Amino acid sequence: MTIERLDPLIPVDSNTDLLTSSHLPAPDYVRGFLVPDTPGYDSLVTPLQPIPEEALQFTPSRAYSHYLKMHKVLVGRQGAMQLEVIHDQLSGEWLPRYLSAAGSAAVEAALVRTDHSAQQRLALVDKGVGCWQRAVAVQRAFNADGEEHLIEHSAPHRLALNIAVVPLLRGLITGTIPEAVNKAVFHDCLNIAQANLLQNSLLKSVGDVSGAADHLGLGYELNALLSFNRRYTTGRRFMVPAFDRSDSGHHHSRQTHDLVELTHRRGRILMATPVEIKSAAGLRQRQRYGALLVRGKMHLSAPNQCAPRPTLEAIAACYEGTATRSQRRTTHTITEQLVNMIRDYQAGDVLTDVVHSRHGTGFRDKTLVVQNYPGLAA
Repeated sequence: MTIERLDPLIPVDSNTDLLTSSHLPAPDYVRGFLVPDTPGYDSLVTPLQPIPEEALQFTPSRAYSHYLKMHKVLVGRQGAMQLEVIHDQLSGEWLPRYLSAAGSAAVEAALVRTDHSAQQRLALVDKGVGCWQRAVAVQRAFNADGEEHLIEHSAPHRLALNIAVVPLLRGLITGTIPEAVNKAVFHDCLNIAQANLLQNSLLKSVGDVSGAADHLGLGYELNALLSFNRRYTTGRRFMVPAFDRSDSGHHHSRQTHDLVELTHRRGRILMATPVEIKSAAGLRQRQRYGALLVRGKMHLSAPNQCAPRPTLEAIAACYEGTATRSQRRTTHTITEQLVNMIRDYQAGDVLTDVVHSRHGTGFRDKTLVVQNYPGLAA
């Protein structure tokens, strides 16, 4: 099935300072930066390639196990050196999970290796993107024709999202994110979100409950990312998917999170705020997470519209300039609520029992958030 793409983007509505689209094409270069098209979305729709037999043969990897056991925080210099070794050990694999971890290891190392030149750090980013691109291609083939144990329904869309936000991370390293790059990344992420919900609908139509639920969960995460990023046009703050090991609850489970909000300046990350998205959250989950917990049905949805689709439709309509008054109100309310939840979370004291305070990723006391927003009391 062909997924219809949105019109090319461009300007910002000067009255709201939020991202909107226009029908004018983006320039190829802005202030020396190559303006990206939609590399994340494009990785989902390129023709499938045949997978060689060796792609079906993989063994347990010590490097992958070591990666998962690392704390789910931005590492320091020594940790970054370990990540570079892990990348080298996993980048030649075929298993998408291994390739995804290899990509995450390289990109995270690039973000924190401020002792390297910008060119060296960008070269690491490029290595990571190459791994993610290979992982998308292999996983799409597995999902199309592979054995049941190889299928991971939303994995291609998650990997595509990683690729889509890379221009923001490259801009963080160089110290500048041109407005046109910021908009192009938003456009790419919006395309991926729409493709993700299309897959959710297709899987529901054939009775694949598990696969549909996988895409539904990603839908809430994408709505949170889009809601936050539409609020900021300067690129000094933005939200991206958390790195691979952060989404696994097998080790350091209180540190688990789906997204991370980054505040940066002159090539350095000043603050990394972890965010966990749950469609709904019981008492056990509310007690478990050290990250800011955001409930998709409660905090990312309009009243009586608990699925991701109405919120995404409102975000897209505001972006395209076709929103109804109700959609504008929905989008504004969700965006401002999420921004304010992050603000209140950042005001809390660092939880040193979750992670040492010297780490850049801050897991914080949530008392103020619990006081101000429903459904989070533990």
